[in-house]
Amino acid sequence: NKMAHTHNDPGKSLMWKGDTRGIADTGVFDYQAGENRSVSRSVKSHNTVQVDEAEPVNYGGRFRMSGAIISRTTTATVSRVSAVTAQYETGERDQYQHRRTVFRDDSWLFVRDDIQSEASQYTSRLHAHPDVSVRRDGKDVYFVREDGSELRVKPIQLEEVDIETGPYFPRFGVEIERDVVEFRTSNQAFGYFILDEDIDIEVEFEGLSQMTAHI
Repeated sequence: NKMAHTHNDPGKSLMWKGDTRGIADTGVFDYQAGENRSVSRSVKSHNTVQVDEAEPVNYGGRFRMSGAIISRTTTATVSRVSAVTAQYETGERDQYQHRRTVFRDDSWLFVRDDIQSEASQYTSRLHAHPDVSVRRDGKDVYFVREDGSELRVKPIQLEEVDIETGPYFPRFGVEIERDVVEFRTSNQAFGYFILDEDIDIEVEFEGLSQMTAHI
């Protein structure tokens, strides 16, 4: 993410259902120094975790970062379930480690985040594509497509849920408002299921970081 891209987006997730985008990046408004450039590059504009108010890497200008992160990615498949894990460690003043694992079956995804940090607040965001609306039912969140079909997001160990609005830049110089889901927690192990069907889920916890899901 240095030089050409330079966005603070390690561990981000994107989601399609067929040809329909459900969870999308913010995009780029322009490359001029200013608020829109800063917004598009910020961790707040990507579908990943923010630790307190920190950025994974500080900016060194509108095209550069002042440092780098150390990251690695692994994959595995057991029975019908496949998993991809991305792990990185920041080298900035606000140091922390973030490991995100995405488990996938035919009808569900589970996104699990593990943080090692001295911080007290963690925010996980999901940015809806403008063609998708978002509604809440308790702590569960539903992404509703134009055809009326829904994807349910069930948070695990995430204490607060809010639906905000944020910008989406489909192309240079164009800004559209869209829904942004913010999950907040003080737990260092948390996540959410994305379900394409009405599936019952029971989660058991052992200690601070061990969790077992029964689907």
